Amino acid sequence: MTLVHSPVLAAFDSSAQAEIRTLVRANQARTALERLRGYEPRDRSQGIQFYGLRAFALEHLGESRMAVEDWVRALHRTSRTRENRTRVRVCLSDSLSRVGDLARTERILLRCLAEAQTKPDSHDEALVLAGLGRVHMRRGALTLAARFCERAMALDPEGTSDPPSWVGRRSAYVHALIRLGEFHRAASVLKEIEDSGRSLDLHERAAHLLTWVTLSLEAEDVPASRAALARVDHGVIGDHIRYQLIFLQYTGAVHVAEEHYSDALGPLDEALAMGRTTPAHDDTMAEVGRLRATALLGLDRPDEALESARHALRAGRGSDMLDRPAGLRVEARCLAALGRIDEAKSRLAAALAELVTTEFYVERRRLHRDMERLGMRLPGAQERIPEPSPPAASSPGAHAIALSDGRRFVTSDRELMERIRGAAETRLPVLIEGETGTGKERVARLLHELGSAREGPFVVVDCTTLSETLAEAELFGVTRGAYTGASSDRHGLVGAANGGTLLFDELPHLSLSAQSKLLRLLQEGTYRRLGEARTRNVAVRVVATTNQDTERLLACGTLKPDLFFRLHGHRIRLRPLRERLADVVLLAEEFARAEGLAGIRPAAVTRLSASAWPGNARQLEMLIRVAAAAIGPGHWLEEAVVSRLLDDAPHLPGPSPERIRLQLALDQHEGNVAATARALNMSRQGLYKALRRNGLM
Repeated sequence: MTLVHSPVLAAFDSSAQAEIRTLVRANQARTALERLRGYEPRDRSQGIQFYGLRAFALEHLGESRMAVEDWVRALHRTSRTRENRTRVRVCLSDSLSRVGDLARTERILLRCLAEAQTKPDSHDEALVLAGLGRVHMRRGALTLAARFCERAMALDPEGTSDPPSWVGRRSAYVHALIRLGEFHRAASVLKEIEDSGRSLDLHERAAHLLTWVTLSLEAEDVPASRAALARVDHGVIGDHIRYQLIFLQYTGAVHVAEEHYSDALGPLDEALAMGRTTPAHDDTMAEVGRLRATALLGLDRPDEALESARHALRAGRGSDMLDRPAGLRVEARCLAALGRIDEAKSRLAAALAELVTTEFYVERRRLHRDMERLGMRLPGAQERIPEPSPPAASSPGAHAIALSDGRRFVTSDRELMERIRGAAETRLPVLIEGETGTGKERVARLLHELGSAREGPFVVVDCTTLSETLAEAELFGVTRGAYTGASSDRHGLVGAANGGTLLFDELPHLSLSAQSKLLRLLQEGTYRRLGEARTRNVAVRVVATTNQDTERLLACGTLKPDLFFRLHGHRIRLRPLRERLADVVLLAEEFARAEGLAGIRPAAVTRLSASAWPGNARQLEMLIRVAAAAIGPGHWLEEAVVSRLLDDAPHLPGPSPERIRLQLALDQHEGNVAATARALNMSRQGLYKALRRNGLM
């Protein structure tokens, strides 16, 4: 009998690991897998590296399900080397995400986050946060996704702890911004990567270049798309299957955008043929199918287009919530081309229903466009959604965050954004100060939507309209029989805000007795309805605003000190627009997009920037709205229109001599009313009357 000896396998030592890692990062995954067959892990540590690198190579070749199995093998070997466990789990979650198991992905990442946050100086938390950002991006919670990515980048801004992940975290952030329509901010982050001076390996470079193509395609900038695609070659992509598919997809997309429909079919058909052997790339295959249907429509082949659109719908298995509504929209276009209008409208209505709970603003804009072509007037068809910011517009430091009511919060004030994000992370009360029209209510809504109570109600208490006699009933509610006419129980505004945010707009207008009744609510989260003996518990985030100087309100006795100190969890001051002229351009562009204008001419921007804006952002918004009503949507705002409206605007008179005298005296005595009254030879009551008369309290 002849004995057959197996070849002796080499140990998978550190030099072998480095060799395989270099091959994979150079997008030579097939070569890496061939080399791995010549090694055998001899201990747990080598096993983690062996199966991890094999899974990484399999991912490059589109074999995500096999990669999951190898990540599980690697995970089993971390039982005695816990320092690697979080990273292996994050990689496992990435593979699970690619096969469409988002629920399991999120469970693993949340477990990793809990573990990472218990370790001092953990470098894994940034990886986990970026992973959660990718999960929420696929679900359509794009603001939340961007927030997770921002937190991940802030934990390791220079990438010193994990250089290979530095680009990946920023790429995830860019994709969330692109889907939100924040094209300019996305371009700024991509430019930051290029300006960092980092030497990107081929894997990172391919991802970076393809993201530039994604940005220009979504921004509908065809020349930029063609130029960005020209920077990508097969030497960069290598044998990375997903990058190959995306390159073919983008080649077809550029041809479609240029209306070269016959040229588009070649790369799209090649991508479909390749995709049949790589089922883990459903999202790419779904988009390829939609592009192919669009090309066939352009060639007047609607029957084939409809078949391709339905193939795209089947390819998107629900792992990315964008695929189904986008597929329904393209299917509707095919049905409309065949004259089946009622069916087309039904598909568009279904797409709208699926998009309404997401922040896929770019896709929603396309959907609304198709609905208008068919003359649809469905609920939500006229919903105002944020317009995209063009890649070359605004200032590099701009921040723009979409709100659920269709508006956006925009600013170039980085310090303000840091304060807002810091306040949103906690449940502490917030006091927002700023002149009338500076956007205090919008900041309050942003705090609500960035915070943990975002799913709860956002209730506004207009303190200027609450009289002393009605304040308690309106705030806390009434029980039946509490007073004459109280024929039934009634919930108050506090109870209505349970689980959410309660905004006291212009809080100092509440009477002192009403302010006293808020102390228990802020201190213990309890209140009682009018006429009721039992105490009720409520979980609300309290935010208060004022357009007056808080120190002066305290000195004048208009604001109770014990209420102020309970509100002083976070204090946010909004500067007037005249002190942040960079925001004038951002806000003007935002208001112009909201009104459907094509944009603002440079000369008009210069004229807007030169104004003092005593009414702050509210005055600027009204001017843009009046201009839009005059020139109509779709037009550019010219300098002549802006100048005419500014010249016609009422010029607010300067402060009276009495107000100047009072202001100076108050400043000299640091707001001390008694000292100010003595200096002016007035009684305290006389001073209070003068202060009210001049709007100083």
